[in-house]
Amino acid sequence: MNRLNLYLVVGVIAFVVFIYLAISFDISYTDPEVECTKDSDCVPDSCCHSDSCVQSTLKPDCSGVACTLMCSGPLDCGAGSCSCVDGKCGVLSVE
Repeated sequence: MNRLNLYLVVGVIAFVVFIYLAISFDISYTDPEVECTKDSDCVPDSCCHSDSCVQSTLKPDCSGVACTLMCSGPLDCGAGSCSCVDGKCGVLSVE
């Protein structure tokens, strides 16, 4: 096998490996400005008396936390819920 054929074979193998790797890995673009796509992606930002919502991946660890029964925040006592609006987590008031 001459040198030109060897380069051709190596080039084809490298191309095939590149295509295989590109297809094998799930490389997807995620817009960093988008926090959510559905309401269930959003949760209260604190364990007690939250006044805002965050991505569910940022959910606080509330194990061992005891909250008062006072209704003081916009999410307390069914006054509102976390919602996804235009890709951002926020409080949706129940009226």
